[in-house]
Formats: sequence, C-alpha cells, structure tokens
Amino acid sequence: MRWFPSCEIGARNASLLNNVYEDFDQQSEQLVGHDQSYLQLTPGAFQGRFLSAFLGDDVAIHMEYCNQALEQEVGGSPGHLSFGVILSDGGAFFVNGRPLTKNDVFILPPSGNLHVTSPLNGAVMAITIRRDMFLRQSGLSPMVLDWLDDLTDSVGFLRAGRLPDRLREDAVSALEGIAQTDAQVSETVLGQALAAGIASKLSLEWSSAAVRDGLCGTPAYDRFQRCKSGFQTEAASIENVSRVTTMGRASKRSVEQAFSTHVSMGPLAYLRIMRLHDVKRKLADQAFADRSIGDIAAEHGFWDWSHFSHQYRRHFGELPSFTRQSQVTDR
Repeated sequence: MRWFPSCEIGARNASLLNNVYEDFDQQSEQLVGHDQSYLQLTPGAFQGRFLSAFLGDDVAIHMEYCNQALEQEVGGSPGHLSFGVILSDGGAFFVNGRPLTKNDVFILPPSGNLHVTSPLNGAVMAITIRRDMFLRQSGLSPMVLDWLDDLTDSVGFLRAGRLPDRLREDAVSALEGIAQTDAQVSETVLGQALAAGIASKLSLEWSSAAVRDGLCGTPAYDRFQRCKSGFQTEAASIENVSRVTTMGRASKRSVEQAFSTHVSMGPLAYLRIMRLHDVKRKLADQAFADRSIGDIAAEHGFWDWSHFSHQYRRHFGELPSFTRQSQVTDR
C-alpha cells in the first residue's frame, strides 16, 4: 500500500478516482476499458481499493489492492497496451501460469488475455497507453518496436531488474503531479511524459533483460484451464475427481498438482468456490429476485441448507440472506 497516494486526494481532482470496496465484483468493474472478472480464493470478507488516474486521452494509471487472494481474468483494452507490475511484497503472483516477481513487467496487448492469481494483501499496477501513440515514441529502439508490434494475442513478459522500479517511481511522480491543487502541468502533458519515459527506459533495459518472451502456458497451466472450462459448463453435475481427470486428460495426481500450483487448492475445493460465486451473483442480481435462496443454491449443487449457509458465510463473510437483502436495498 505504500505506493498508493492518500485516500483524500481523489476528491481534489476529477482525473483521479480513488475508492475502497467491500464487493469484489464492484471492484472488478473499475478497470476502465478492460473486460475483467474475479474469483475470491480465500475465505473472509472482501476489502479492496482501486485507484485510477487519467492523464489525458491516451494514458491512464490503475492501482489495485485486495485483502483476499483472487483469481482474475482480464481482457486487453481495445487499442491499448497495458504495462503491469507488482506493488506489494510477500505472496506469489502468477500470470498465465508463470510466477511473477517484483523484477518482472508484463505487457497486455489489445487482443490479449490475462489470467492472474494474486496473494493475500496483493497490490498491482497497470499503466495503459494507446498503442499507436506509444509505438510512435522516438525513444523506442527498433528491436523493442518490432517485439511490441509482434505482440498480438500473447502477453509480453520482461524480467529486467531496474525497469519495474522505474515504472513504479514514474507512475507515483505522475500521481503526485496531478494531485497538486496548484499544478502547473496538465494531465495530458504528464501522460505524454510518462509514455515517453516508459519507451526510453524499455529501450535502455532491453539488452540487459534476463527474459524477453511471450507468456505461454505450461502443461500444468493448460491442464488447469481445460478443467476450469469443463467446470463452467458442467459444474452442478460433477461429483468426484475422476470426472475432473477426464476433463484434464491427465492422471489424478497431475490434475491435483495443476490446481495446487495455480490456485493453491484441490479441484473439488475450487469447484465448490465457483459454485458459491455463481450463487452469490444470482442473489445480488435483481433478475433472480423472485427465486428463493434455497432454489438458487440447489441449482448449483447445494442441497443441504445448513451446510450451504455455513460454507457461504465462511467464504464471503456474510450470510446469503444478507447478500439478497443488499440487492433489494439497492433497487
């Protein structure tokens, strides 16, 4: 959280949005221009913070903190490149099946898809820049320009020790600039300076980067994704691991290892969490207001009311009736 500016500065500048959230679905909607969804992996009430700073029409900074471990699916923003770095110390992040450290930068192209698992109290930052504007930067070396131009569907990945720190520091400098009530520099100029700085620093660090490639899934990650895809269509009918191993086209041990690596739990525990999220979203949706909580729970494989209510409260930190009441209150 030390990278985040104070919570009060958002009220002083319309270009900076800075809010706290108690619902992960509400927070997932804050990444402007991206298609994003969350799955809460650890039990307990959710608390998060999301900050967005818009530096003109071409550049934006987004910072996010979550107290719970999450699985996040993020689609690229049309016409933009998104440069991402970790802000927090501690637990491990995974991006498209690969571990992500504070020495790494990932680049999400407009048509790319990002799968992120973040730890407890994880914080991350993304700087989004209009792609055509960034590729025109004079500070980009021909090699970097060619590499970025080739990033279409795959997510770019750089392991360069100094580059992530420079991105974090430049972003904070830009935030401090727009937070000043008597600022003499416009948000657009700050955005242009930030983009130019990223281009030149990327070129300077290119030759010393330990890794420069596209993020491709490992066999274990691909196995996890096959099972997850099957869960999304057959969740209520899966009762044992043998059905999951069929989906993963692998042995029970390999499937369990894939889930343990990428979401730190077994496949059936993950499936239960998916079902709980499906119930929660329906309880919060006015389109299902005429359905009873018990009917919605049973539709997703929860037949024992007492057991379901206990699991729901343990995972989300509230009773299902509270979620339903909140939906009615928001009408």
